[in-house]
Amino acid sequence: MAQFIHDCRGQAFELKNFPVAAIAQTIDPDDAQDFALKNAGQLIAEAGDQLLRNCPNDVPADPAARLDAMARGVDAVDAALSALQPPLQAFYDSLKDGQKARLVRTYLGGSRSAPPETTGSGGPTFETIRAFDSGTGRRSRASARHVSRTAPIAEAWNCERWQAELHAWPVWRVEQVIAVAPRQREAFFVLAAAIQRAANMLADSCPREPAVTPIGRIVELKKKLEAVRQSVAEIRPPLGQFYEGLNAAQKTIFSDAI
Repeated sequence: MAQFIHDCRGQAFELKNFPVAAIAQTIDPDDAQDFALKNAGQLIAEAGDQLLRNCPNDVPADPAARLDAMARGVDAVDAALSALQPPLQAFYDSLKDGQKARLVRTYLGGSRSAPPETTGSGGPTFETIRAFDSGTGRRSRASARHVSRTAPIAEAWNCERWQAELHAWPVWRVEQVIAVAPRQREAFFVLAAAIQRAANMLADSCPREPAVTPIGRIVELKKKLEAVRQSVAEIRPPLGQFYEGLNAAQKTIFSDAI
């Protein structure tokens, strides 16, 4: 949860540093395209400022409050995506096919270096994706390079990663470490079951196939945020109920364990 909370502010700074000059150098825009790019850059930077104001400032010690902060971060990032979607779409739609291809070659790389699709909402977006290699949680050199150069919003809010964390939550180890008392066990196992249900919900709702258009990529990330939001809503009530039933010493230990 702490990492997700920190991700919010990190993504705000990425928006504020949208690489207008580097993109212009790549596509050699005409006057109309240059205006659209600069307008997009300005609006995206403003979305970054707003996101920075809305992101949680710290990681609460109380696990329930920490989950609430995570939910606020989800809402803030979702709002930022909604704000940057129109100017990105307008800019990308102004490009010619050759410019789109250069943009893709420069900023997508790897398996995404194929020519852009021109159906639907346009073509591949700048690399907002693959901050983490699928299934590993480890940042690759290539993806780290592309994300740092171009990402308006990196895919830090990765519902697959959150799903893996929930599935791996060490139920029996936590029970032992905090010494769950007989009268606390019912609430504890209700929480454990909710965590597994949330993980299963993510498995069902988290998008698996990456989108290849600018707006498609934003829609994909918004779906991931919604999946995370739903998982938080599933966990929050039993987490709060269990936590309130702990004594002071158990609360301290549990706060470090979740």
